[in-house]
Amino acid sequence: MNRRDFAIAASASAASLAATAVAQTTSPLTQSALVIGNNAYVGGARLVNAVRDAKLMHSTFERLGAASSLHMDLSGADMARIFEAHVVSLRRRPVDIAWVFLSGHGVQVNGRSLLLGVDANSDRFEDVQARSYSLDKIKALLESARPQVCVVVVDACRDNPFPSQTRSISAAKPGLVTESWGGSLVAFSTAPFTVAQDWPNRPNGPYAGALNAALLAPKSRQLEQVFKDASDVVYAATGREQLPGYYSELRAQVWLDNGVVALRRPPAVSAGTGAPPERSGAARSVSAGFYRADAIPAGIYAEATARDWQRITSELEGMAFRFDSGDAKEAVREGRTGQTGDRERTLAGLLLEQGKAGKRDLPGAAQLYERAAKNGFVTAQVLLGELEFARKNYAVAYRWISLAAQTGWTRPLLNQAQLLAGGQGVNASPEDAARRMMDALRGLAPPNSQNR
Repeated sequence: MNRRDFAIAASASAASLAATAVAQTTSPLTQSALVIGNNAYVGGARLVNAVRDAKLMHSTFERLGAASSLHMDLSGADMARIFEAHVVSLRRRPVDIAWVFLSGHGVQVNGRSLLLGVDANSDRFEDVQARSYSLDKIKALLESARPQVCVVVVDACRDNPFPSQTRSISAAKPGLVTESWGGSLVAFSTAPFTVAQDWPNRPNGPYAGALNAALLAPKSRQLEQVFKDASDVVYAATGREQLPGYYSELRAQVWLDNGVVALRRPPAVSAGTGAPPERSGAARSVSAGFYRADAIPAGIYAEATARDWQRITSELEGMAFRFDSGDAKEAVREGRTGQTGDRERTLAGLLLEQGKAGKRDLPGAAQLYERAAKNGFVTAQVLLGELEFARKNYAVAYRWISLAAQTGWTRPLLNQAQLLAGGQGVNASPEDAARRMMDALRGLAPPNSQNR
């Protein structure tokens, strides 16, 4: 039996998993915001709502207490000048939270993610590069300023206005900030390989309108939940055609309480106890469309549900399927580095297993999966278990599948039931197999209000 026969994919309801309660203190935040909206693209790529969206978010950030600067219809050179001047101001007057909102066209060319200036109108890489601004530069500049928390929102049309040479920004590597620097959240208005709608006949695009409402909503939530709420609204409003997401490396907890932004930190560990400080249950995402990839029981993934893991795994497998050989080799190289995250390791493992980076490398895939699985990344646990089953390492397969099944996710529960029924890697137990099967079938029922 091969891996595909063993892996039974099924949609799962989310059974909420309680995160460890952490005592917190609250302090107000000083804030700044840089907002850019580009409409006036030449050559038939003009937008309507990018500027209106920028104006809306400029007002939103001001209502949140940020000193916000608004810029519209910038050339590539203008963007470079304004970004660099903004970072100089951050270095002179440090802030707790730095917001950046970018609205317009974006592309990826030769592996580089670029926000296009309005003067970008060419199919030649050199011309597009000269009239755009690299998201890598944004990352580097923000890192140099070191705000306590940085939030970058990319509301870019992620289709490709220059189709003959360039590729969509949707293939960009998730996140603008490296693993080594915390305090950052990067949000995208749409998922990989999909289009962000402009809604030219409405006052604002779907994402800016939803994000504005979520940020100013009269309730108390963590910042990650704010972006998730906005995404849910966009997903419904666009008929399930546009799914925003975020990638978070926040170490502290940023809260919005009735339009007031605050920072909550875990208490310091008492001297002499020898106990390490608790790590924040910060959400991470493999790319746009992934909300809480870092949350499983008793660890840094403590907030994720079975439903989250199903979505994360489906997105990862879809991404791996779409990679060409060049991108796959680069993703594998990055996945093998010591500084990469669990999601990148898992994606690299998928690419090796599928042979997207050349010859299939199952031992290499297993090694990458295991590194992420040991950190509690449930997607990697499932993929590793299924791979080891295909390699006839049944005991290893059962160990990882059983660990993943604790989340209540249907896929590992069905896998576990099959192993128990066949006595593969564990003593055969038809009764236990039947119980796991019933648990899986219950997970296929429509989610109730407690699972949302």
